[in-house]
Amino acid sequence: MKSKILISIFTLLIIITTLIHTSFSENKLKIKSKVWKHRAGIPENTLLGFNKSYQEGFRGVEVDLQIIDQQLLIGHNADLATQNMFKLETLINQVILKDMNLWIDLKPTSPLVLLSQATKLKKYSLKSDKFFIETKSFLSAFILKLYEIPVILWYEPPQSIPNSLYNYIFKFFMSYFKIDHASFDYRNASIITHIGSKYKLMSFTISDKNELKKICVQKKNEVILTSLSFEDISSMCK
Repeated sequence: MKSKILISIFTLLIIITTLIHTSFSENKLKIKSKVWKHRAGIPENTLLGFNKSYQEGFRGVEVDLQIIDQQLLIGHNADLATQNMFKLETLINQVILKDMNLWIDLKPTSPLVLLSQATKLKKYSLKSDKFFIETKSFLSAFILKLYEIPVILWYEPPQSIPNSLYNYIFKFFMSYFKIDHASFDYRNASIITHIGSKYKLMSFTISDKNELKKICVQKKNEVILTSLSFEDISSMCK
């Protein structure tokens, strides 16, 4: 009797897992250019910096996203006064208007807080196919995928577990949840060896011209974040 119950439970788990897996869809990102501006430009994480970057020639930017008091706000530090931040919706509208790409770095937040804003993020994702959300949290990535929000996973092995175990979990998660983009610190190029050649890579954040020149020719890097000016990068990368 016990064996039959165990077999039934195991079978049910397989069915549920299969249904969850098949429900996920791959990201369908339309990338317009290779080099994007870090934190939207100067001043960082501001509409002024964003507009300056666009005028320079950038067609993709990265910003930091905080969820504070049920609001989706652009800013790097959660302890900043919220009146110094602006709403993600405002930026999304500008990105659509200017036909640009947007890399959203989701700062650490609890699963419940993220769930409370997931429907709103889903609504934004339906407006544009040129933005995605980056997270290093497997749980946050799972929640975003459940809501069919384009997500990329940040590769950053923690010190608390062996790299080999993290690499296995990372590759399994990427494959199972159909995430085909991974972001990484360009100084940690070992990611290419660790996770193989299956995934598209997005590297950050380059402030040296010589480093940028070397990385631009690497075909694995689909997107590169830089703090350099457009004039500095235009002759090396497009």
